[in-house]
Amino acid sequence: MDQLDREILRQLVKDSRKPTSEISRILDKPNSTIDFRIKKMMEKDIIKGFTVITDQTTLTKTFAEIIVEVEKPFFKDKYREVIEDVAHRLSEHDEVCVCAAIREGKLLLIVACADALELNEFVNEQVLRTPYVKDCSTEIFLDVYKNNVWVEKL
Repeated sequence: MDQLDREILRQLVKDSRKPTSEISRILDKPNSTIDFRIKKMMEKDIIKGFTVITDQTTLTKTFAEIIVEVEKPFFKDKYREVIEDVAHRLSEHDEVCVCAAIREGKLLLIVACADALELNEFVNEQVLRTPYVKDCSTEIFLDVYKNNVWVEKL
């Protein structure tokens, strides 16, 4: 990936519907070059798809941070595998926007639920019932000032 690919990506991140002819004009490169570069980035899975960014505040979602504590398995050398398994299981839920390992034995979830009741049900029925989840703590977002990350799940 070179500087031109990065510039093309910046343009697409700003507006994934931007026509290649406009990107071509902005970057002062031939349209065929832009088309070719985008196609190559898609083939290499650098670009996995195009999406819509919504203003979540208009969709009245309740956002929360959940810190998940993962139990250590009997065989300590399997700990990383267990954490990855828990992360994959939790990531399958539509409510989960972000799932990341943050420190040893801890996962960070950013979730979007319809309301506090749905959040409570998600934590008690899904998170805490996931194998190897020892405990979790939840913080509800009171105000969201910038939100352009939650693009996959409405």
